[in-house]
Amino acid sequence: MRRTVYVVAVCLSMGMVSRGLADNITYNLVDYPLLQDGWSLSGQITTDGVLGTLLAADIVSWNWTISQGSQAITVTSSMPGAIVSTSLAPQAFFATSTTLSSPPSLADVGLEAPNVVSISQITALVWSNATYHTVYSAVTADTSGATGSFYWNSVYGGINSIPDFPSSGGLIATIAPEPASMILLALASTSLLFYSRRYRE
Repeated sequence: MRRTVYVVAVCLSMGMVSRGLADNITYNLVDYPLLQDGWSLSGQITTDGVLGTLLAADIVSWNWTISQGSQAITVTSSMPGAIVSTSLAPQAFFATSTTLSSPPSLADVGLEAPNVVSISQITALVWSNATYHTVYSAVTADTSGATGSFYWNSVYGGINSIPDFPSSGGLIATIAPEPASMILLALASTSLLFYSRRYRE
């Protein structure tokens, strides 16, 4: 019995250490093949760990890549001039411990950088929260938006846009368990199973 209690205490303390070290949160972007006109999406958004409504300042880093056949375009927060753009409202995203979504209010949020595909144009991944759905697009355009081209724009799909959560916008990214956390969980489970069997014997 004492051994079982000891193992539980160790596991809990390891969990507390793990949570204490987990300050920033990294979310993996959700790929929506049916909305992306043949393009695939991958990438990550790292926040400062704040939950609830996030501002642009809460986004620590980000990267995204879209690809179709032999063509691939990558945009990262480390590129010169890269920003998290917001319009209509200051909110950037809405965060839980496992998901990142567009804000519940009407707002446009973009992860963008200039001079990626064309000089003097911006390449952006954009989410626009509308009523009951989130319009979702990837585009290269000039700063005024007057000229450019969409890789996809879900507004043209109407109801095929990302459906909104009841308390926030459409799902943008989800969190994957960290390898270290998975190892700790596996060790804890194995130890508890071993000592529980020893106790029964």
